Amino acid sequence: YDETKIKVGGHVSAIKKDAVNTKLSQDRADAVTAKLTSMGVDSSRIAESKGFANEKPLPGVPATDPKNRRVEIFVTTN
Repeated sequence: YDETKIKVGGHVSAIKKDAVNTKLSQDRADAVTAKLTSMGVDSSRIAESKGFANEKPLPGVPATDPKNRRVEIFVTTN
């Protein structure tokens, strides 16, 4: 798996103000990224750690629904 890249995306529900949601979603993505590196994942494999605020709600789920409070991890090959 040495050649795989990881993208981490943080998401929130649309309950708070945009600035708060942006920071919270980025903090969420960064926390998961930090955990991955603390568990031995080489930081060079983390291609992206991005907060999406409430821009990408789950399909069919209202933006305000707590189900949108999540982190997604994508593993890709080169």
